[in-house]
Amino acid sequence: VVDWVKFIFEFLCGVLITSYYVVKEIIELFIRTKLKSLAGKHVLVTGAARGLGREICLRLAKEGCFITCIDVILAGAEETAKLCNEIKSQCAEAHLCDITDRKQVVELVKLVKPVDVLINNAGIVSSADIMEVSDEHIERMINVNVMAHFWTIRAFLPSMIERGGGHIVAIASAAAFTAAANIAPYTATKYAVTGMMASLREEFRWYHPEIKTTTIHPFFITPPASSVEHWEKKSRLPDVSASHVANMTVRGIKKEKITVTVPSHLYFLLL
Repeated sequence: VVDWVKFIFEFLCGVLITSYYVVKEIIELFIRTKLKSLAGKHVLVTGAARGLGREICLRLAKEGCFITCIDVILAGAEETAKLCNEIKSQCAEAHLCDITDRKQVVELVKLVKPVDVLINNAGIVSSADIMEVSDEHIERMINVNVMAHFWTIRAFLPSMIERGGGHIVAIASAAAFTAAANIAPYTATKYAVTGMMASLREEFRWYHPEIKTTTIHPFFITPPASSVEHWEKKSRLPDVSASHVANMTVRGIKKEKITVTVPSHLYFLLL
């Protein structure tokens, strides 16, 4: 027997909560909210050698940040740091680090100055049938896309708490809200990161309100001309550029937003 009173009550609650967030987002489109300054902040970006990681670093340089560019491809990270330093002199440096290796992450903490903003951007993207993808590739994707977040957060969070403030950012994906064929491992990692960040937000809300979190959910990012296209996209929505995602990421940090979808209207489609 259906409990209609309970059903109607839960339905109305869902409508009210959804309406609140929709109205809130619409208001923020037209009313300028105060943005916190990132000038002089030390931001560490993983996966900084190319693509979105590089674009985020360049955008941060324009904000007056000091940027630490991290990647397993040192030459790429150094090139990113060089480009940042052309925007603002001596604002960036590069370090080689495999963030899936806990020991390397611990050593990295000793090499860099205290981090104000940690941006976990590094990630592996690929498309394959569940029986075609190798065991090793699944493990590597989970290690880079999920486990590395734990190692960097656990390494840099104590200093943030000790200094009374910090911001942790995760680059997730719109895949965390949807389902598509042939990207099961990738989608699983983005669901995992989204859940982890939501749990951390609640943890910090109770015990460390001075630590902020932001999760970025971009749609398909247009790959650079030099990159391999990982999958055939079949969507009516257009790709988004890495530079646009970088701009939205930095703006989200400055507004201390919990969640950022790129493009913005994707937020309403996923409610």
